Amino acid sequence: MCFATLAMATDYDCWREDGDSVEVDAILAILAANADAARRTVRAAAGEVVFERECGCRRALDNAIITAPEAIDGSARERLAVVAGRVL
Repeated sequence: MCFATLAMATDYDCWREDGDSVEVDAILAILAANADAARRTVRAAAGEVVFERECGCRRALDNAIITAPEAIDGSARERLAVVAGRVL
C-alpha cells in the first residue's frame, strides 16, 4: 500500500521566545480545523488511488508477516483484511 505523510502545525509560535503566548483554546481550534482538513485530504486522495500501479508498495507485505498462518485467528484476519488480506 502506498502511503504519504500529512503533517499540520498547531502552534505556530512554539519556537519564539518573545511575544504573546498562544492560548490552549487557540491551539485546540487549530487542531480541530486541521482534523477536518486531514479528513478532507484523505477523502480526496482515496478517490485518486490507481489500483493498477506496479510499484514495489504492492508487494511490501510479501515477507513481512512471520506469524505462522495457523496462529492467526479469524477475527485478526477479518480486522486486517483490508490492508493485509492478500498475505494472510
